[in-house]
Amino acid sequence: MSRIVFSPLVATRYLHRRLGSHRTAPGLVGAEPSPLKVNTQLASTGDCREENEREGLASLPREQTSFTIARYVLEAGATKSDLPPDRFESIVAGLAESLTVLPGAGLPLGAGLPPGAGLPPGARLPPGGGLPSEAARLLEQIHEDLDCEWLEPEVRGNAGSWVLRARGARELYPLIDLLAAELATRGVSVVPRLPVLGHSRALARASACLGRDFAATRVRVGFVRGHLLELAFAVPGCFGHADEQALEAATVYAEAVLGEERLDEWVGSIGVSPAPRGGGLRVLDSAGQGAAVTPLAELSELVSAGIRGLCAGLPEVPLASSASSDWTMLDAEPLVGNDGAPSLRAMDDTVMAATRCPELLKCFLEGLPVSSRRFSRVGETFAYLKLPSAAPLSERPEERALVERALEPCLAEHGVMIGNAVGLKHSYIVLALRRLEPALEALVDCVKARPALLPRGSQLRFLDAVWADEWLPLA
Repeated sequence: MSRIVFSPLVATRYLHRRLGSHRTAPGLVGAEPSPLKVNTQLASTGDCREENEREGLASLPREQTSFTIARYVLEAGATKSDLPPDRFESIVAGLAESLTVLPGAGLPLGAGLPPGAGLPPGARLPPGGGLPSEAARLLEQIHEDLDCEWLEPEVRGNAGSWVLRARGARELYPLIDLLAAELATRGVSVVPRLPVLGHSRALARASACLGRDFAATRVRVGFVRGHLLELAFAVPGCFGHADEQALEAATVYAEAVLGEERLDEWVGSIGVSPAPRGGGLRVLDSAGQGAAVTPLAELSELVSAGIRGLCAGLPEVPLASSASSDWTMLDAEPLVGNDGAPSLRAMDDTVMAATRCPELLKCFLEGLPVSSRRFSRVGETFAYLKLPSAAPLSERPEERALVERALEPCLAEHGVMIGNAVGLKHSYIVLALRRLEPALEALVDCVKARPALLPRGSQLRFLDAVWADEWLPLA
């Protein structure tokens, strides 16, 4: 029976679902970013999917292109830690209990309250609305980088909810989706990732973080490599790019006003600088033009319009098979570990690549976070086959071509090959998959029909940063 096996950092493997069934729901600013060109004909909110709807284009629902994990199993002999399934269930059960009862009050919280009830009179959360100590202890046993916070309701009298956080660790999203689903079945009001809170609530968070009013801050937005956005905040009282408190406040504001998921998908770096003093001299950028800074309250609208403008420039139909003249050659430098051996993670051992989508592949090879949403407006998911090889480099192209010729008719309408690469220890084939689950099922069936097609240890992996630690074993 075909199935997708995941390997989240919780260190057990998870059975996502039978293919096709059980549908369920750092950096400082360096050079000036490219000016953000906004298409004023577009509305100020939304992403590529909403742009598709505006244009009447086909687009996959979010839940059909996301690996939201519904349930899990422990694969025999495949564990990467000592956390067995029964222990995981016990931890989740204890976590649910600690999150549905107010510490020290014995009163139900979140989903345990009737709609509109809010917190019971006299009930108190831990200082700062933080996580109860028992819940924090249990959460750390699942993964040390997970976090959870209580989110007060926007409308007074409504019930609040807990928010499961990755704190920038995009590869933990599948684990967070799993935990949120498990906790929800146990009656906990919980959402995965911080939702959009709006300017007022984001400003309050940033001001509390900075220790003074953040409202006078202005911001500049621009696209950089890999269709990523760079946010540059001019903060009054900031003493320079290394002002960690100002940088943390800027990050907190961006995260709250954009939402954690949009921030992780679209923003590559956040930086701070002192706000310019008033006077007769105008601050110019490197091109001699006035720096395009805007009031803080306009950040969300500007980012939304910029995203929609970029998506409007992406192809309106899925990528099709293409002539060789469309391809670009890329040179790469293999990454080497401290021991001098080449890194075998992802495509780290690549020495040469060719692709129809150079901006996408360069983004991945340079270690920048990839999101398929930034490169496709029609729901394509970008993945790659990782094929172990001991053949001399001169023989790799023909070795890979044999696999490509076998896979092309299997993929058919499900996807196309958009790139390839040669590594020190591997060969790679980069794919654009149109409908993810049918494409994966087609690949699995093709490999089953030809057991000798792929070398032992071959995998399908994903370019998306949120699935960096997930894979589908093929041979």
